[in-house]
Amino acid sequence: MEVEAEEPAAESANAQFRSAIWPLYEAAVTAKQWQGGFVPPAEDSMTLVDYGQIKVTDGQQGSRSNSTKLYTIPGAPCRAAANGTVVFAGDLALTGNTVVIDHGCGLRSYLYGLQEISVSKGQTVEKGQAVGVLGEELTMDFKLGSRSVNPRLLFQTSGGLFWKEN
Repeated sequence: MEVEAEEPAAESANAQFRSAIWPLYEAAVTAKQWQGGFVPPAEDSMTLVDYGQIKVTDGQQGSRSNSTKLYTIPGAPCRAAANGTVVFAGDLALTGNTVVIDHGCGLRSYLYGLQEISVSKGQTVEKGQAVGVLGEELTMDFKLGSRSVNPRLLFQTSGGLFWKEN
């Protein structure tokens, strides 16, 4: 996918993101909260950048995308993909209005670029519950610990993510 070169983010924006979001990658694993399949955060959307897609800027191959960027309907609800607990809800200079939901077993969903946030840190949410309002674009990233996973796989089956308890 050919993309235009972006202005690099201000170091202060990167530092704010690192201090707010990076600790979540290493946060303690909590009990499993989801049941069954996951739902996409945006009910109606079009994919702009897909997970795993290679970015090409000015003819130069760049990195693979570890998130999915969607073109969404402004004003529509942004939904929790599965049951979980909100571990971050706030505005970051780098990603805009951001919500992070811990679904348990180290799986967290990161939702960036919301027009509005309607949940707060510590709040329990249910699958499909509105956590905010969509703007024109939504970037979603699902991680197991610090490793990104393809969200399409979570949405494809009614069984969702299978987890074997020890």
